[in-house]
Amino acid sequence: MNIENNYSIKKELIFLIPFSIIFFYIFDSLSIIFLNLLVFLPYFVKQINFLTFNSINSKFHGIQNYNTLRFGGSIIILFIILNIFFYNRDYFFLEQDKIIFYLVTLFSIVFLGFIDDILGGVHYLLKFNILFFSILFLLLINDDFLFNQTYFIIVNDILSYKTFSLILTVIIISGFVNAANISDGANGILSGISSIVFLVLYKETNDPTFLVILKYLIIFFIYNILISKIILGDTGSYFLGFLISTICIYFYNNLTLSAALLGSILIYPCLEIVFSIVRRLIQGNNPLKPDNKHLHNLIFYYLKIRLENNYINSFTGLLIIVIFSLPAYLLYEFLNTSFSIYFWLIFFLQVLAYFLMYILFSLMIKNLKNNE
Repeated sequence: MNIENNYSIKKELIFLIPFSIIFFYIFDSLSIIFLNLLVFLPYFVKQINFLTFNSINSKFHGIQNYNTLRFGGSIIILFIILNIFFYNRDYFFLEQDKIIFYLVTLFSIVFLGFIDDILGGVHYLLKFNILFFSILFLLLINDDFLFNQTYFIIVNDILSYKTFSLILTVIIISGFVNAANISDGANGILSGISSIVFLVLYKETNDPTFLVILKYLIIFFIYNILISKIILGDTGSYFLGFLISTICIYFYNNLTLSAALLGSILIYPCLEIVFSIVRRLIQGNNPLKPDNKHLHNLIFYYLKIRLENNYINSFTGLLIIVIFSLPAYLLYEFLNTSFSIYFWLIFFLQVLAYFLMYILFSLMIKNLKNNE
């Protein structure tokens, strides 16, 4: 397929017109500018050869098999800042004197992701160290984000010592940043899961900042599922990973959200990071080096062989969300509370579903290869 056909904007225009009307009616004029930028930026970048389109598609991350720009996260961050500056300047879940340190940490991590998107691969040890010390900087200054309580008295006694609480919190936050990066491997997974998280956060806190973030995540999710010439990139996945992990710890400590609800919504990225490390160690590989053996990779690979459809990438992402995040949210809406033992039931069923699906798709792929 030639460049002109590959980057024809006919499909994008068909998508743009009705959704511009819908988003303007539901949201505001900034959302229309955001949507137009998502639609037209890949086309104009390609025309002027401003950037090479796939400095960016690492063979170890994601399942895109066509040219994409990794600046979705940067665009989302830009519009969140604009929206908050013009409409929500006085709102944020943190006290004013603590915001600056949080934002310094957030943007140092976001900058790391941006450099990774531009250069096409920052060494994993360098990323690990920057993440570690950035998060440690925040926690030493602001203990609002320290994970310091569980359902177990013995663990709480250990976490009462700040050193242990610091170590565990750094592991949780840095781990989830990487988990978000891993789960951003198929269209819509991370933006869809994040949308559910911020919808719950908004419903529980009524903080308009979360509504602003939710708005752009929903728009990007729909675009990413239907068009997907721009992906979140490391900028977006680091941004969302840090934001979600720190905010969820903050409201968990304040008893606003339950661990069971958060765990059952965020189960997929959490399982991916834990299972990936264990799997690599068992196989004798470096646990920090990325690979392409995640569940969404297996699903995509199998469906691509069987179906030969252009929307398999998006279908893979939707399948992950429907199985691993949506059930908890639907139960949350039904019960109208974040505290229920039923969330733990969903959590354990999702863990079981993950391993059954991983085994099933691994066996089916092996069978297909044997029959070739």
